[in-house]
Amino acid sequence: MSRKSILAFFDHFYPSVKSGGPARSALGFAELLSNQFEITVVTSNHDFGDEEPDPRIVSNQPVIELGASLGFVSSLIGSRLNKGVLGLSLEANPNLIPVINATLSLNHLANMRVRNLAINYDGQPGVLFNVATDNLVSRLSEESNGTAVEATTLSNLLDELKWQRYTLVSDIEGAEAGFLLADAGALQMCQTVIIELHATHFRGKDYTIDDLGAILVKQHNFQWVDRDGAVAVFKKASSCAE
Repeated sequence: MSRKSILAFFDHFYPSVKSGGPARSALGFAELLSNQFEITVVTSNHDFGDEEPDPRIVSNQPVIELGASLGFVSSLIGSRLNKGVLGLSLEANPNLIPVINATLSLNHLANMRVRNLAINYDGQPGVLFNVATDNLVSRLSEESNGTAVEATTLSNLLDELKWQRYTLVSDIEGAEAGFLLADAGALQMCQTVIIELHATHFRGKDYTIDDLGAILVKQHNFQWVDRDGAVAVFKKASSCAE
């Protein structure tokens, strides 16, 4: 039996930053109901108060998305890219891969690739992942009874893809500390970062959201462009000067 459809209209939708909480609430609404309904979101192409289309996802630049969840942001990314430009969405939860592919298919987006991979910097070829019954609380496992998932790093992905300049979109529940602290080479090629930061622990040290943001600015030469709570947009300082 086919699922019923919901057509939702929002003034602004994630990754909108300037519109504040409503955009995040709209994303939560879509994700919460997506297991029961086929949801199509119609929204504006610019952030709150802006007259020009949202420039944060550069249409002629490939995108790596970490933490694709249900594929809503993946679909947004795919819809913004120019013809012939590809995006790659990674999701560690294997149960969500068919959901992401279905979301992309419903939106007729063939320019996005989806892979079941986790980002990890412990030097191991795989990680254990706690798979939840929904998309909200799955994360890397600190126990010995998680689901085995193949792991990679940003640098390894870029070596495989042969991309020189790219945009990074990330929401991986604290695992972002790995590439922020241990993958400077990959971030050197990145021009824009749209990220949800999380207080986390990495290699024996605790990091706050502000700590992680400061690392992008001070160690990787990004400028903090927009922020709404833990969601932030950074651009390479050289790009901002152009």
